[in-house]
Amino acid sequence: MNQRKTIFRAWYKKEKRFVYLELFKGGSCIEEDELDGKQLENWQQFTGLTDKHDKEIYEGDIVSGEDGTWDGPFEVIFEYGSWELKNSQGQGESLYGKK
Repeated sequence: MNQRKTIFRAWYKKEKRFVYLELFKGGSCIEEDELDGKQLENWQQFTGLTDKHDKEIYEGDIVSGEDGTWDGPFEVIFEYGSWELKNSQGQGESLYGKK
């Protein structure tokens, strides 16, 4: 059975870049020593989806649909057990298609 990757990214303020971390196969957690003392903030999870340029879409990303599917821009958030898109007025749509 194929499982999607469980990847997180977090902002490494000291170097002003994202650090990408994947949970180990079998669901084990990331070992603290692998973080090498980095002070990471703004953790974001990979949605399992990619954009039209095959770039991974993460929680907190800003997306829009050029084909008229979505009236954006939207922020990608995890809410009520699923990935959602929220606009600046707080209105939302499912990331996996219109509700």
